[in-house]
Amino acid sequence: MKIPMTSLSWPFFLLHLLLLLLHPSVPRSCAAFQNPSISTNSSITDIKGLAHTALELALAKANQTLVHVGKLFKNTSDPVLYRSYGTCIEEYKGTVTRHLPAAITALDSNNFGVSKQKAAAAAASADTCEQQFVPDKSPMVAENKVVHGLSIVASNIVELLG
Repeated sequence: MKIPMTSLSWPFFLLHLLLLLLHPSVPRSCAAFQNPSISTNSSITDIKGLAHTALELALAKANQTLVHVGKLFKNTSDPVLYRSYGTCIEEYKGTVTRHLPAAITALDSNNFGVSKQKAAAAAASADTCEQQFVPDKSPMVAENKVVHGLSIVASNIVELLG
């Protein structure tokens, strides 16, 4: 039986696979890891670059989600939805203007603790947005999951750095 993978699960799968391959506890018996010309050598630069990429992807998706929720906000007359969308806008504004840019800046400055914390804050903001619609799912459920997932993956990669 073939298990279908949605398009949302592929980025998470690939990032987790890279994280696993770069983790120092993974044995380096594969020929690719024995040949420096084709290996990442699990260097700090490679892990830092991977973390940077994950943070940039999270920032791009958070920006897209902010635009999407802004459109929903403008087009609703329901006061409950208006309030929920407003909360999401505030959360995503914080994510795209503070949390993720600060995580990237901290990563670039080798301040890994702050970078990890800010990436986790971005994930929490996506969760807060989604929680506005409980027990139902928000119209941005897929976007919230992607921002949350990319932010957590980035946070976990940064944790490998220190």
